[in-house]
Amino acid sequence: MVSEADGLARLREAVDLLSDTMASHLSYEETQLVEPLARYGFH
Repeated sequence: MVSEADGLARLREAVDLLSDTMASHLSYEETQLVEPLARYGFH
């Protein structure tokens, strides 16, 4: 991918998309799991 003329830019876009997707997913998990885990003593 990086050997292509626009490969580095395309790779950066893919990593940014993955980063945004993971951050969104982890934020969702955090909002859903914090309260139930706190009930069992996990802080």
